[in-house]
Formats: sequence, C-alpha cells, structure tokens
Amino acid sequence: MSSGESLIHGDIKPRNILWFKGNGEIGTLKLADWGEAKAYGSDADRKANTATRNNTTGKFGTRRYEPPEVETGMSIQDSGTTKTGRSRLYDTWSFGCFTLEFIIWILHGTEGLKLFRIDNVGDYSLSDSFYEINQKRLAKVHGVVSHWMDHLERDAICQSGASALGDLLDIVRNGLLVVALPEGGGSIQSQVTTYPRFKLLDLEQAKRTDTEPVMDESSIVGHAPDAEDGPLIHITIASKDEETADGAKYSTVLRRKQRKDSALSAVDLERFRAVELVENLGRIARREQSDSYWYQDLPRCPIPPKFRDRISQISSKIPPGMRGNYDLPYLDPEDWQLRSDNDFAAEMFERLTNAGVLGPSSPIKVTEHLCKKCQEFRRDLWSPFFTIIYETNVLHQNSVSHSCDLCALLWQVCQDYASSAHSSVSFERRDSTLRMSNGRLPVLSLFRDHGKWVLLHGLDIADTVLLDAQSVVNDIQTGFSELSDAGSALHLEILRCWLDHCDHKHWKDPKCKPSRFKKSAAGSIIKLPTRLIDVGTADNSCVRLQDMKDLDGDWIALSYQWGTPPYFSTTRHNMRDMYAGVEVDTLPQTFRDAIKITRALGRRYLWIDSICIIQGPDGDFESEARTMEDVYNGAYCVLAACCAKDQSSGFLLPRMARLQVTLDPQHDNYGAIYVCQRIENFDQHVLHGDLAKRGWVLQEHALARRTIFFTEYQTYWECGHGVRCETMATLAK
Repeated sequence: MSSGESLIHGDIKPRNILWFKGNGEIGTLKLADWGEAKAYGSDADRKANTATRNNTTGKFGTRRYEPPEVETGMSIQDSGTTKTGRSRLYDTWSFGCFTLEFIIWILHGTEGLKLFRIDNVGDYSLSDSFYEINQKRLAKVHGVVSHWMDHLERDAICQSGASALGDLLDIVRNGLLVVALPEGGGSIQSQVTTYPRFKLLDLEQAKRTDTEPVMDESSIVGHAPDAEDGPLIHITIASKDEETADGAKYSTVLRRKQRKDSALSAVDLERFRAVELVENLGRIARREQSDSYWYQDLPRCPIPPKFRDRISQISSKIPPGMRGNYDLPYLDPEDWQLRSDNDFAAEMFERLTNAGVLGPSSPIKVTEHLCKKCQEFRRDLWSPFFTIIYETNVLHQNSVSHSCDLCALLWQVCQDYASSAHSSVSFERRDSTLRMSNGRLPVLSLFRDHGKWVLLHGLDIADTVLLDAQSVVNDIQTGFSELSDAGSALHLEILRCWLDHCDHKHWKDPKCKPSRFKKSAAGSIIKLPTRLIDVGTADNSCVRLQDMKDLDGDWIALSYQWGTPPYFSTTRHNMRDMYAGVEVDTLPQTFRDAIKITRALGRRYLWIDSICIIQGPDGDFESEARTMEDVYNGAYCVLAACCAKDQSSGFLLPRMARLQVTLDPQHDNYGAIYVCQRIENFDQHVLHGDLAKRGWVLQEHALARRTIFFTEYQTYWECGHGVRCETMATLAK
C-alpha cells in the first residue's frame, strides 16, 4: 500500500489463515477475508484520532478471538472529550489467540486443542473468550489460558531463548494476550521502541546509547516485494524526539528509564503495537539456523489437567485454616447457559417410544428454498466456531420475496431484537444456540432430530432416510422443534420422565426430594398439611377434602394467581360439602388442570391454598400460614401455573407458535437440524413472569425442592440439579 494507510482486519482467526504451497518447503500463509477491514489512518491525516474503531464499519469479529475492551470499553481523549470504543490493537490480541492455539496444536495435536477449547470455566465465570471479567467489570486473561501457558512454559521444547516455540510463546504471553493497552490506545501518534522489554533483548540492544532512534508505527508500510525473497514490510525511522498526539515530547531517555533491563511484572506489561509484533517475530526469524533452536526432539509434557481440576487438587492440599477468604465469583443473574445433554435426551426418547406416545410419524420435509449465503450457513453450521455475516437489506429482500426460508427467519430475528436498522448482522454458534452480533444472549436455538424418517430434497417418499440421533455431533441438542399439546399423552409422559429421573438419580439429594422422615430445610420434622385434596384416579368424577391427621402420603402443591373475585374456596359454610366430595367439572379450570396433572403423576393428594385453608374472617389462615414452609418444602413436587391469569383460565393452554427452518444436514448420520426461534427463556417466562409478581411466590419457589413450570411457550422442570426445557434443552447458571 503506497498510500501509507494501515488497516484493521477485525476478524483474525484460524479459518482466515490460508496456506499456499510453494515458496520453499513451508509455503506461504496469507490472511484472508478482508471484506470488513477498514483503514484507520494515513500520513495525510496525522491529526485523526485512530485509537478506536468508531470510524469504521467493520463491526463484527469472531467472539472467541475478540479482546476484552469490546466489553469493558476504553476511554480515549479526543479534542477535550472522552469516547468509549475499541482499541486499534484489536488485531494483535486476536493474533495472540490463534498463535497460542497453534502452539497447543503443534505440541498436543487436535485432541489437546479440543480440550483447551472446551475448558471454559475460569476464576470468575464461564467464558469462551481468552479473557474473563469480574464483578467490577475488570478484565484479566482467562484462568484456563494462563493455566495452559504456565504448563507450556514448563515444557522443555518451549523454553524461552532456547527454542523458536518458546520465544513465540513469550511473545504471546508478554506482548499479545495482555489486557493493558499503551497510552493512547495504540494511536499512530504514540512513539514506540523496537523492543521495550522481554527476554529476547540481545547484547547489541543492551549496549545501544541514548541516541537510539524510535519507530513510529505509522511508518510501517506494506508493499509488494521487489525480489523473490524481499521483505513484505518496510520500516522507516522516525526522529528521536518526535511529538506525541498531545504535543508533549516523548524522549527515548524517559522510555529507556521506564524500560530498564529488569523484567517487568504483569501489571507493567502493555499489549504490543503492530510494529513491536513485527520486530519481535523478525528477531525469531533472524536467529541462527540451528537444529537446537528450530527442531528440538525432546520429551513433551502430557496434556495438562483441566483448570478447575487443578485448582481443586491444589486447594485440597492447603490446610483449611491457611486458605484465603476470597470473594464469590461474579454471576450475572440473567446469564443462563444453554447446555446440551444428549445422554438424557436419548433415554427420554427411548422411554417415550416404548410408552407408545412417540410413534412413527410422517417424514420431515427439509426446506427447499435457500439462497447461496444460506447454503453456506447450512454447510458450515456444524463447525464449533461457526460465524456468518449477512447484509440486513438482503435478509429483508429475500424475506419479502419468499425466496429463502432461512433469510425470512433471520430477518424476523433482526426485527425482534432491534437489529434491522444495522447495515449488517452476524450470527455465531455457541453450542446449541446462535447469538447475534456478539450479543450476550442467544436469539435462535438449534436442535437435531431425534431419529425420525427424514425426506431429503429430491427423494421420493420411498427413499426416506432414517438419521441417527446419536451422531458424532454431540454439541447440538437432540430435541423437539415443535411441542405436543399441553396435557396430551406425550406431554404428560415427559413430566413423568423428569420426576422419575430425579427420583432415581437424585434420591439421596435433600435438595431434590424429602427423606422418608421429611425434614424441612431448617432441620425440623416436616408435618403433613392439615388438609389435602384427595384426587382419586382418572375414573373418579369427584374429589374431596381430606383431614390428614394420622394419615401419610406424598402430595403435590399448586402455585397460581387468584386473579379477581369471585373465588372458589373453602369456608365454614361449605366445608361439609367439600369433605363430602365435589364434582371436578364444577371446579375452576386451573384447579381441574392441577387435578389432571396430579393424577397423571401417580399422586393421590393435592394442596391448593384456597381449598385446603378455610377462608374468611372465621377461617384458619393465621394458623395455617405458619406451616407454609412445610407445605412447599415437603411437597413431592410443585406445579407453577405461570400462564394462568386466575383460577378459571387454566394452565394447560395452547402453545405460542414459533418460526423454524428444517435443514438437510448434508452429512451422513448427523440428523436433520432445526433452526428455531428461541423459546428457552426461563428468566423471562418464569422469573419475570406474571406469577412471579405475586407476593407469596418468592417463598413458594425458594422452598420448593422440585417445580414444574407451565408457561405459554413450553413447560420447564427445575430441581436441585438445574433446569430442563420441554424442548430437551438444559439451562444452568
């Protein structure tokens, strides 16, 4: 580039590094996909603030390789004001990320790299990035990343100064994966030295005098080589005391004083500018061509244990009295992680099939209308780090013209999440979800088919193919894209599966199921409620109120909204009739639905406050209110009627429909894949739903060991081991 412009690529990642054969034994590596790259400064515009990416339109990189300042922001002084934006050193962090992955791959192969990528539990929380952020919004290098670099530095083949890999790892750790940014965010006005720190300083560098020139990063200009082996980068030398962006002289004497010859601590490190990266890579390339430096054949350390496993091992060796009192890690109360659990899904579908509620169905017809871009989406979606960028005007056009089914779904998502105003939008796969434009929450869910016959495009009915739900792609959840009717045989069997699984897997866990002695959370013996509703069986047309003195048995409790009067309740006036028996058909619909679920779950007793507590001024609410802890804490299960507005509306209601697109997997035994509007939203549907606003619900939810939540979108299950969705997804914090 003869113009002197410098570029921000904005999406440096392994997939964009291309290998071209020739040009020696190794060949040539080239950086591809420059479609989003933008210039950030030139010699003709030296006064422009180029420390941020506010002046570019390349907005979306791959989330895993983005630097921490995309979340924490950075304050840049510009004409007396303060802006928050991304650093120009965005690309150097990304370079460090994929270089570390390269070193891991070189030493430990694909298996080691896979283990590094899936180990995402750090010091503060879950994060797939190379950094993590604490509750004070301060970033640091991810604990897993530091753990692996510590391990690699102990490997004989990775010794700094003794091997090329060791020096490369030194650059990654001390120059690229560094949270702190240089003053000015790496502006072209800032002066930089050829090599301000680290172990690669040679004797010639140490002997330089104070007249040593400094380099201006803006003087690095890439151009085509004049000869076959010519340099790809030219570096011109700036004047000794050239002015900085704020007009102040930045002396090399001061720089040398700050640098000194001693190693800097982690808090002193600043991220490399591009010129420092080039200079130090050049130092490696200029080393003598000896086998001892480039081709070491030494024993290698095994793959390190998982970061959290190592922390547990170390902690267990420290006497309890000597362990530090550390703050709790930061947990975002709205940050629910959608996780895959295909082992449970396989058990569930086998049971549903054996129960006869999930019989053979008509073949699934995959979509036939996909544009060229969405065909690329379908082809690459299986990649664990899948990312794709769309122009929003194209999504809109294809949606209006009905020319592409997937574009129509993506355009609807853009409208739902207020992204239709942007010129472009990115979608990135995180396990079994898609996130949009680096958003924190998923916008689409992905499900694999559970083994139905799939009608692939171009085949006749006789040529349908049975795709195996237990395929090699285990990070996409096997589940339901469409749900059965609430209260149907299939729906009720799913509820029984949840309870039976918890009964058998968690039967010793007091967080899930009361013991035979029914001790409360406070440790006292739980007493049965004074009264319960005896629901009988499905053949009984009546239910009756039952005094539980000298009786025993499990009960189910109902959590619901009373709504507006009139209310159905037990009073002193109708108490005799309630004990004698009441026709189910005369009860409010919400109560009838609760009776149906209780019978389906094989339980005899049901607790509903308006019936089991005598209402009115002469009732026993005052005494019964004191036993609420026992009612919900000791219940076999709690039914939360989240979608019921009152006693009469019911909660086994039709589900809200959602858009979805069915894709041909393009691979044998991968199973058809559904791209669906996201309805796995426990936070909004349950924790912030209408029922949660009722006064008593906080106590009911906190005390319940196991709860089934009935919402207008789907049914959720919660026990002491997490939240499950009717779609088969699993949620956890």
